Amino acid sequence: MNKVFNFLTAIIIFSTCQQKHDGFTVNVEINGYPEGIALLQKRVERDFVTIDSTEIVNGKFQFEGKIDFPEICYVQINDTLPILRVFLENTQIGIIANVDSLRHPKISGSVLQDKLEAYNESMIPFNNRMRSAYQEYLKANKDGDLVKANEKEAEFDAISEEQKQASLEVVRLNSDNVMGPYLIWGTMIYELNTEELETLEAGFAPEISGSVYVSQIKNHIEVLKKVDIGQPFTDISLEDVNGNITNLSELKGKLVLIDFWASWCGPCRRENPNVVALYNEYKDQNFEIFGVSFDTDDAKWKKAIEDDGLAWYHVSDLKGWGSEAGKLYGVRAIPHTVLISPEGIIIEKNLRGEELRAKVEELIKG
Repeated sequence: MNKVFNFLTAIIIFSTCQQKHDGFTVNVEINGYPEGIALLQKRVERDFVTIDSTEIVNGKFQFEGKIDFPEICYVQINDTLPILRVFLENTQIGIIANVDSLRHPKISGSVLQDKLEAYNESMIPFNNRMRSAYQEYLKANKDGDLVKANEKEAEFDAISEEQKQASLEVVRLNSDNVMGPYLIWGTMIYELNTEELETLEAGFAPEISGSVYVSQIKNHIEVLKKVDIGQPFTDISLEDVNGNITNLSELKGKLVLIDFWASWCGPCRRENPNVVALYNEYKDQNFEIFGVSFDTDDAKWKKAIEDDGLAWYHVSDLKGWGSEAGKLYGVRAIPHTVLISPEGIIIEKNLRGEELRAKVEELIKG
């Protein structure tokens, strides 16, 4: 609690120290990397776009320019080395790092960077508590102690809710600057429903409405409205494992689970045995699964299907996080599930494990 209080106090202090500048200057010193080319980049969708480049001389280099709104940007000096991340704003920023420890740079001059680092520090106790509860949950499950496993699962969920509320308080305290929408878009977007997102977006100050993070949140809300619970499903038309176009609409009339997943997604693969058991039990009772993969490697996608025994419909455009189907359904994290009624109406979203089984059983058995 003290760390959260100290962070909230820091927000007020940082806000009073902010100064206006015509543009940005980023001075970087990388000890142990004397020469080369450095790139200053930002993310557009999931691609890196270069906004400035410069030559490294004696480990030092500088970027200059101007941005309309503060934004997380990235300094890249070598394809094989970690990328430096900085909250870029129109001010003078200094970055000092060692080439063998680029993940831990010293960054000064950016108020928003200071806020972000303070926020990350305040989240560490929550993360540690959740990690401990999860490890105890796994052990209890392995030992067959279902009572303790359920207790630890409930404890994990309670800590997660604490963390969510603490993060939302930080968002509300930063509703007049891009830190607020950045935290929503970068760390919480998959936890919040349409109504929660609309309420938060409405609270952002008009002067930051043009920032990339507010714009992304607005766009995401519009996508979610189209695929919210109670809405008709949006059709998906992609190639299956044999290269044939398969449409989700072909399954209308059945209870359908859209399963967004990927071969490289650990939580997805751990959930697969539960989904296989559910499918085998109800596949002859008007229940079907439509798997949408976020893979980019065709061979790994097909191997995972075979290895995990996923004997249902599978499609992918092999665009990874650029999946067109993922965009249609506003998917920001996987595994992600959407349950559709035989009438083609979205019933539930993001059900897994016992919750998914209970809902399918309820719908099939009445």
